[in-house]
Amino acid sequence: MANIENEKSDDTIYILDSYGLIYRCYFAFISRPLTNSKGQNISALFGFFRNLHYIFNHYKPSYLVAAMDSKTKTFRHEMYPEYKATRDKTPEDLHAQIPWICDILQALGVPVLQCDGYEADDIVATVAKKCEAMGRKCRILSGDKDLMQLVCDTSQILKPEAGSSTWKVTGAEGVKAEWGVYPDKLLDLLSLCGDKADNVPGVKGIGEKTALKLLQQYNSLEGIYNSIDTIKGATHDKLITDKDTAFFCKDICTICLNAPIKENLTDCKYLGPNNNKLIEIYKELEFYSLLKKMDFKQENTKSNYKILNNVKEINKDNKISYYIECDNENYHDAKLLGMGLYDGKNLFYVKPEMINECLDYLKDTEKYTYDLKKNINLLNNINLNTSFDLMIAAYLLNYQIKEDLAVLMNKEEIYIPFYNEVIKSKTHENEVTLKAKYIFDNKDRFIN
Repeated sequence: MANIENEKSDDTIYILDSYGLIYRCYFAFISRPLTNSKGQNISALFGFFRNLHYIFNHYKPSYLVAAMDSKTKTFRHEMYPEYKATRDKTPEDLHAQIPWICDILQALGVPVLQCDGYEADDIVATVAKKCEAMGRKCRILSGDKDLMQLVCDTSQILKPEAGSSTWKVTGAEGVKAEWGVYPDKLLDLLSLCGDKADNVPGVKGIGEKTALKLLQQYNSLEGIYNSIDTIKGATHDKLITDKDTAFFCKDICTICLNAPIKENLTDCKYLGPNNNKLIEIYKELEFYSLLKKMDFKQENTKSNYKILNNVKEINKDNKISYYIECDNENYHDAKLLGMGLYDGKNLFYVKPEMINECLDYLKDTEKYTYDLKKNINLLNNINLNTSFDLMIAAYLLNYQIKEDLAVLMNKEEIYIPFYNEVIKSKTHENEVTLKAKYIFDNKDRFIN
């Protein structure tokens, strides 16, 4: 079978099992939830869209839809009121993130498919079945074992890998390696050993190991019961006792292949994001690391600075703010790129070769900065007479601060490139001088 990662079929449909990814991302951060400066839990939101951006960048889908669970109870609840009854109630701080996810999907231009009475699995299966009938490739973005029964020549699973935002392609052999059966037998396996996550009981006393052995010998649930007289001992008795339960479980676990979705496959076309709306939402949620990964460009704020030629141009009788830039995120191994300096009236760019002379000239002047620890390491100088570190102040005020001051500034609509962009460019004077002025202008606000 061809390696799906190397295929570039423009009409391949990507189907996202939305709630599966939402829950996965929320619980991935359960011990240390991600929160923004408003105290909102954004773990599911951030993880969900970090994964989605990986799909955009890595696979560049032309067709993409997000499948959502019904807002009402499903036909399975009508068949079996205890279906999923043992699951804990959705945490309130997770439930609060769902509307945001829907808003961002809309801003991204991703169509959402949802049907009353049907789970997302049924919608995914219906789309996958339509693709199979047309001989069209389909990639299901999910870690749900139930959806693995859909894997076939046209449909594969893209499964999120633990501890990362990358996805692993799983075909029929991958399902067999993980579950011991090929996709077309996974339903029989669940019917025998049950599914605790969905409160599906299976045959009491039959575990996965015994179920696999039975399927290997008799091929299917029907095959097992057609040959029940050849099965001896306790296994025979358990199967006889729970025969009705086994077949009922098979009905419950069978994914619907004809959910009444109104959309056809042409509606799955991905048309791209509404950048303005996306910027607005990402800023509201403080998703600056995701903003960095987007292709859209924001008009940068301009700095009215001049290059310092003589240190005596600086008014050293006033307090000074400064910001030092280097060429490596690990400043222990970095070289100086330059320094921005502001004396309350004049804004200077200081070339690397003048930084030590400049700070020596200002050794008795009270100074403000951002990330004093970085500056001490870069200059190998502990005597910088710096009374205020904006990075520490922001941390104490519970801002979602980063080493990059641009994160804080962009949040306040002072648009400058993030650090990873600055070090790739040949110029940085505008950015470092704007940072120096921001420190000076905002020092009192952070203190008071």
